[in-house]
Amino acid sequence: MTVANIQLKNMDFVKVNGVVGYAIKKSENVFGFYSGKGGYSPSSLPTIEDFSVPTNEEKVQHLKSIFVWGTIKHVYQFGANSEYLVFEYQDYHDKSQTVFHLYRHFKDISRGAYSFDKALLTLLEYKYQGLNSQAAEGCARLLEIDRHVPSVESDRLVKVNGVVGFSIKKSNGTFGFWDGRSIYSTDDLETITTFEQPSNEEKIEFFKMRITLYNNSVSSKKILNVHVLHDNYEYVIFEYEQTNENKVYFQTMLNFDESFARCYYSFDSAVLGLLNRKYQDLNSQMDMLCERILEIPQLTQ
Repeated sequence: MTVANIQLKNMDFVKVNGVVGYAIKKSENVFGFYSGKGGYSPSSLPTIEDFSVPTNEEKVQHLKSIFVWGTIKHVYQFGANSEYLVFEYQDYHDKSQTVFHLYRHFKDISRGAYSFDKALLTLLEYKYQGLNSQAAEGCARLLEIDRHVPSVESDRLVKVNGVVGFSIKKSNGTFGFWDGRSIYSTDDLETITTFEQPSNEEKIEFFKMRITLYNNSVSSKKILNVHVLHDNYEYVIFEYEQTNENKVYFQTMLNFDESFARCYYSFDSAVLGLLNRKYQDLNSQMDMLCERILEIPQLTQ
């Protein structure tokens, strides 16, 4: 891909001779290549004659290579085309401190947070409000993000004879196995004698099945993407198309608990919904209030 094929902008990611860096405008339609390390004068940079566009993974590796604030422990990418990127790192000066450094569209937004949940709010704040806003802090207080929330276990997902399903408590105190597909009578379920723990990937496949379970010629759902926001799979968003309506929805799942599942019209609203479900009771509408504070567009499709 050459300069003639794409309109470069200042600080666009480029790959020149196999090296990832940035395009720096030197003059009209003339760009120099900057590696991202050390200082530079635009006029002294080598002029870009030919380049390719790096992949998202190459962009992440480049950002990691020039990161100077601490030791990166985890990298989180989520949203459409990895819109949001978070580096979880151990601070060089205070090794007991974990910090989250934030990027949008692989651009450093020069903001950080001291918890993953506040990082999510800060990313949304930057997207809709810019740098000089306190909206994220206001939403954190409304949602009570700093309070302790005990971990919640839902109807336990188990794998019996290679099939993932729910363990359902029967009247005699034993547990029966339900495959999540057919209508059942609790006490008629086959009693579980031995089981395995399904992997997170198997749980995702199970809930993809649940979402598309009642597809028919009149109404059907097509899974478009599954967004895993954190390595611990606490937050999962299933993006699907309601094909008969030609609409896209985002169904949330908190800790793979189906009772926490809700559908939203946008990815960003779904993120707020997950935080609301985690810290507030099921009837809370704090996420809707936060949408107004952050000025997230109200999509009704």
